[in-house]
Amino acid sequence: MKQLTKDELDELDRLWDELAQLPTYAGPPMTHDQMIEASVDALLAGIISSAGRMSRGGLAECEAVLSEGGQSSALQSILDRIAAVLGLGGISKA
Repeated sequence: MKQLTKDELDELDRLWDELAQLPTYAGPPMTHDQMIEASVDALLAGIISSAGRMSRGGLAECEAVLSEGGQSSALQSILDRIAAVLGLGGISKA
């Protein structure tokens, strides 16, 4: 079990807001980036709603989704920053 600090949780909340501002965010996912955005949105919702408690399986799932990478530099920047908050160093595009 990993427990995020308040600062880490606050940063994930800010990144979640930033994710929602991406131009590709609205509508059903049709592109690679939209599918990654939808997956990351669901993961962040789970992390934030559980007050930052994450199981090893949850961390592995986050790592798998984040490693898919974003095709746009804006999405990739958000993914890299989420990986840093979660302590998942070495995430790179698959």
